[in-house]
Amino acid sequence: MIRTIHSMFALFLVLAILTPVAAAQSIDMRLADGSRWRGEVGDRVEVKHVQQGTEITIVGKIVNAGSDFLMVKHESAGSERQSTLFRGDIRSIRSVTESEGQSTRTPTRRGQDTPSQRQPDSRSQSDAAKGPGVFVLPLTGMVGPRINHHLIEKMVEEADKHGPGQIIILELTTGGGAVVEMEQIARVLLDVKQRHRVVAWVHEAISAGCATAMLCNEIYFSTMGTAGSMTMYSGSTSVSGQELQNWLQRGGEWAEAGGNHRYIAHAMIHAPLMLSYDKDPETGEITYYNDLSGEYILSRPGDNLTLNASNAVHSGFADGIADTTDDLAELLDLPEWREVNDYGRRLHDDWNALVDRAERELPRLMARYQRGTSGDAMENLRLRIRIIEDLLRWWDRAPAAMMYMLGPDSKTAFERELAELRKRLADMTRQQRGAGRR
Repeated sequence: MIRTIHSMFALFLVLAILTPVAAAQSIDMRLADGSRWRGEVGDRVEVKHVQQGTEITIVGKIVNAGSDFLMVKHESAGSERQSTLFRGDIRSIRSVTESEGQSTRTPTRRGQDTPSQRQPDSRSQSDAAKGPGVFVLPLTGMVGPRINHHLIEKMVEEADKHGPGQIIILELTTGGGAVVEMEQIARVLLDVKQRHRVVAWVHEAISAGCATAMLCNEIYFSTMGTAGSMTMYSGSTSVSGQELQNWLQRGGEWAEAGGNHRYIAHAMIHAPLMLSYDKDPETGEITYYNDLSGEYILSRPGDNLTLNASNAVHSGFADGIADTTDDLAELLDLPEWREVNDYGRRLHDDWNALVDRAERELPRLMARYQRGTSGDAMENLRLRIRIIEDLLRWWDRAPAAMMYMLGPDSKTAFERELAELRKRLADMTRQQRGAGRR
């Protein structure tokens, strides 16, 4: 369930804007079969590459390149896309003229339509020979206090140390959360996809969790995985009117950013909206309809679309089903599962342990503050000052959790209250000293 929060404390980090690669960059790439192709960024090419055992051909302009990848801007399903093609998946490259061919794609599964990669590959030659590394960030619990953009940013910073073209896997088990945090997550994911391959591994991705998955380059389900139900709530009531229209627009944009159709997001957001599709038996190409005219029905009026692993893959929403890391490595076309380190797993564990502690301590602090002390007035002031100082320290340790547990404006309120209590204590202290001198 996604819930609105009408204001928030401006505490979020901003990623630096990356400098584009110069258009004149030369490319010298040795393919998996031992052949070599030379060209430049800006060349128009036909590239044949493999995705999950299926050979796909695209025709477009190279907008970036590194030792392990080409980034090609091309036409797909009537719209312009940018796809990152990794060296190990490329079967052949040839230069073509502007008039030659149109971009083609066999839609047996969703492609990894990734924007341009902009940083030079800083990895060693031995690392490059092994291919991209894998970084796993488990994301569990509520979007907001448990899952937030700060965690994803930290995971990205770790992957950046190893150069562009890494594989970042977001392992999702969440029932949803806050719209305001989802907007921040979207900002981070749209940025990181410019230089890394971002994969959603879905065990449960409801509401804001599903929006997170849709923004990734690729989506894989576990056998019992589910994703969908993106209804937006204000309090206990689903939004309507212009607020609903804005959410439908936003959800549709996020779906398309990850290579899916906006009709899928719409059926997940608003129960009256319908969704069906046809699937070409030869090419696997899928055509979606926002009514029930397609052969396969996903959402009837009154349904709030939630996909399981089977219909997610059949409908083209997901790329495959993986229950183990070995399964996932095969689907990602990796020669082996190679996690660079356990940074993401430790990040998840440490953060959730901190939030667990906050959930235990914050109610106790708030109760003590309300209860006060049976001692004199000055002792009561000192107690309340110590408690607010503890609460502000929690804001320093876990701002994302505090914002959602106690409210986005609570830090400012605590700071005002602390200043007032200190002033009252100082006034009482001066009064007592003055009385003593008399």
